[in-house]
Amino acid sequence: MKLLYKQLTTRLLFFISACLLLLANSAVAALAVPPAPVAVGTSNSSVGVWQVVLGLAVVLVAIGGAAWLIRRFVPGQIGAGGVLA
Repeated sequence: MKLLYKQLTTRLLFFISACLLLLANSAVAALAVPPAPVAVGTSNSSVGVWQVVLGLAVVLVAIGGAAWLIRRFVPGQIGAGGVLA
């Protein structure tokens, strides 16, 4: 029993140290990669704002159209079925 516990402990320590070594190696490798160059002046903020406004308008028109279709083609309540208590 003692030997099995010692073997499991040794293997667990080996596994943890191997994982930590791989994690440290990947962190060092990530730091060694130079960052990608950033293009300056290629993005126009007014174009982005107009895209958002246009997208919002499309969504609002779609919601209004769906509401109109539902009111047009789905029959409403004809009358009360009975007295509410």
